[in-house]
Amino acid sequence: MLLLLIPWIAFWVGAPIDAFYGSLASIGVCAVLPLVFAKNKKTVYDHISSSAVIIFSLLMFLNIAPQIVVPVSYLSFGLMWAFSCLTKIPLTAHYSMNNYNGESALENPLFMKTNSILTFLWGILYILTSVWTFFLMNSDFSVWTAIINNILPIVMGIFTKWFQTWYPAWYARKK
Repeated sequence: MLLLLIPWIAFWVGAPIDAFYGSLASIGVCAVLPLVFAKNKKTVYDHISSSAVIIFSLLMFLNIAPQIVVPVSYLSFGLMWAFSCLTKIPLTAHYSMNNYNGESALENPLFMKTNSILTFLWGILYILTSVWTFFLMNSDFSVWTAIINNILPIVMGIFTKWFQTWYPAWYARKK
């Protein structure tokens, strides 16, 4: 999962600070990632992420306002997560299956349901992030953008850790 997130994080941290060098660093990260994937199986979401981050970085090179590009990048990230719930395997299942007996976990309906819920919630978080990022970056409170956009994923990560244990146990008791 970290390899999926690295290009996005590089872009979200670097591009708002300096459109040129932040975007250049993001493209550099995308260029180096294939070397890391020599030992890891790439998913379709890894390909989409690198391509999207390069496109957003190029938009920044073309002097499209960061107040537009950055929120749209959050929106596309959230939509990628949310729409993956409409596929056979939601985004998080691709990455978490290795902690649950590999590809055989994909045959477990409870594993898939848990991942669908979490993937959708993460998607919603990032769709909403695009909205407040747009408004914050275009206001006198733009300094709060980075603070909020870093704290909320940490809170969601804590929730995810709790939910992936709680939900299967709750579901098993319900049956």
